Amino acid sequence: MRTLIALFALTGCEIVLEPYPSNSGHSHDSHTHESHDSYETPQSSHSHGPVILSTSPYCGYDYAYSDYVWEFAATVSHSSDVSDIAEVWVDVYDGPYRAFSGYMVLGEYDPYDNVSRWMAFTTEYPTNLYCDSRIEYVIETYVMDWDGNYDVVVDYY
Repeated sequence: MRTLIALFALTGCEIVLEPYPSNSGHSHDSHTHESHDSYETPQSSHSHGPVILSTSPYCGYDYAYSDYVWEFAATVSHSSDVSDIAEVWVDVYDGPYRAFSGYMVLGEYDPYDNVSRWMAFTTEYPTNLYCDSRIEYVIETYVMDWDGNYDVVVDYY
């Protein structure tokens, strides 16, 4: 992630402005194809805030839907309490284009271990994701707490 640093020579002040962990115009609110520029992985806030412990993307045929299904799961913890997690979402890129974006829903919650499991699901039909694709998908899983602390994990499928 690029950090814009403005230095004021007269006062000796240094102001550091860091943008939200995003690439130019990347928004998880829009579910349309959108260009995905290359960028460095944002620095996570492991010392205080949410932490993605593991992710597990999966694609397989589901006879109940008569279609291939994509399942995305993330196991998440938080430095203070897992109930401080505001949202978890996943973006999937097919080359430079976003092929899928979706909020994850809370699946399991263990307050004693301070761990929660979040999931998102889609069938192949409404997306441009294909289980047997020769293109490697980039899967970005994000977690953010109410204070704006975040973590990001990138998988390749």
